[in-house]
Amino acid sequence: NIGSLHLRNRIVKMGAQPGSVPSPDGNVPEILKDYYEAVARGGVALVTAGGGIIEVIPNNATLNRFRIDDDKYIPSLRELAQVIQKHGCPALLQLMGRGPSRKHLDFGIESKAASTLSQDELPLPYFAPTRELTVDEIEQFVDLFASAAERIHKAGFQGIELNSANNHLLNTFLSRVWNKRRDAYGIDSLESRAK
Repeated sequence: NIGSLHLRNRIVKMGAQPGSVPSPDGNVPEILKDYYEAVARGGVALVTAGGGIIEVIPNNATLNRFRIDDDKYIPSLRELAQVIQKHGCPALLQLMGRGPSRKHLDFGIESKAASTLSQDELPLPYFAPTRELTVDEIEQFVDLFASAAERIHKAGFQGIELNSANNHLLNTFLSRVWNKRRDAYGIDSLESRAK
């Protein structure tokens, strides 16, 4: 048991998306619905679908993920939840901020992180230099995460997986490699980095 969820076994599918799947209109592609349904049908006890995009992105960006940044995507998300749940499997959805990860796939999306890092300071060479988020922008991201979680709930998912790893946005705050801030979100303590 996980809270109110009862799982039929201990096998879980975590939120890693199965590769780069184009989503030209922002809705969940049929191939992803088929994939997650097959995983649920195969006997997994809990399926977490890979993360969608919570940020509003420019029109010229290459979409390699489905979107969660607008209510118009709720019907598509609901279909995804239903194909998983029809096999007796609870459905969760991963939430993450893009941050600097896989910048080379996200043409048109600015590379943002907890702190500004030059090309020489980056932990891996294929990231683009990052721009530090302002406090106002951090507060906007809090609202983006909350709005996305509300849409996920409305779509019928039973919970979220909050991705704070893999050089995604939240990881840049937790990591002392990425986070050089000296404010309430800075490196002085784990509590401030996790805020």
